[in-house]
Amino acid sequence: MKPTLTAKALTFFVVLSAASTVLARPQIGILKKDPVAAQGLCTPSLTQNQAEDVLRAFNIRTTNALESEIRAIGRGLSQLQKLAGGVFAPAEGARYTFKNGGGNISRQTANGIEMSRGRSQNISSVAYFIHELGHYVGNNNDGALYREYKATIKTPCHFSRYAMKNWSPERARNEEFAEVFAAFVTYPALLTEGGPGCQAAYNYFKTRVFDRGELAVCDKSLQRSSLDFEGYTTVRGGSAHVHADHDDVEHSCSEE
Repeated sequence: MKPTLTAKALTFFVVLSAASTVLARPQIGILKKDPVAAQGLCTPSLTQNQAEDVLRAFNIRTTNALESEIRAIGRGLSQLQKLAGGVFAPAEGARYTFKNGGGNISRQTANGIEMSRGRSQNISSVAYFIHELGHYVGNNNDGALYREYKATIKTPCHFSRYAMKNWSPERARNEEFAEVFAAFVTYPALLTEGGPGCQAAYNYFKTRVFDRGELAVCDKSLQRSSLDFEGYTTVRGGSAHVHADHDDVEHSCSEE
């Protein structure tokens, strides 16, 4: 006869299970549309001149970029500097090219990162820019970081539905890498408060990728700031509703 749980043990098991469920954040759709990550509330606020200085430090060039887009890129790069203790070498030399119209498409070509504005007049999501830079970083050195991440993080980190996208067998988990990379930079709590795979992914970037990875934290007071951001409501107290100005599915060829 199989042993049965006592009422007390069963109650403990149920409570423990419930607590475990609460500890993991609900899965989001895609990082670029998360209000905190998109607005860059966990990243330094920069003037136009400061943003341009950061881009120059990384030798990152832009084509047809608006000032607001340069500031958004600069915020993400400034946080990368903070985490790396200087210029983050794998991100050096990237190029962002912007195109009006077209679909909500981003891709990496031989000439760098190509981003179409689609229905928007500009792209303002800090997380979106860093996600695409994550593909550039992952591809660097013949895909070394892609391979190391997949070999190290056995349990996938699917904090977003988009992190589950696999465009082909050879590119499996590349979107996960880019989403996790961008979350580490723009909103690390999505990883630290996620499941075991996400916590392992956070520790991987904290200890093996960035020299000052322990600085991947977000000041909660920043989440109470009010920033103008096209496509998003104002964030107050860390909560907001997102207006779906873009498709949830990012048709990306950026990891190639």
